[in-house]
Amino acid sequence: MFHEIKDVNWLLSKGHFFYSYYYNFGKLTVVRNTPGKAIVRLIEIKDIDEYFEERASGWIEGAFKLFNVKTQIEITKRISKGNEYTEFVINW
Repeated sequence: MFHEIKDVNWLLSKGHFFYSYYYNFGKLTVVRNTPGKAIVRLIEIKDIDEYFEERASGWIEGAFKLFNVKTQIEITKRISKGNEYTEFVINW
């Protein structure tokens, strides 16, 4: 599978696949995927804590490290704080 990885934008476009491989609840969607910036959301999850959201942020950061790309990830909305979805704004 990893022999097909092209760049971080390609990796983000496949994020839903990687998420569903590890988790059987909720969905990961990519709202924006442009060079240098992406917005990713966790949706359709009723109750998660901020530790899970932080782990997801770390997973995204780790995926970028596969390409030696340094990221800044901000969690702008959180299910754990009552929002409908968790949103990650990723800049690189």
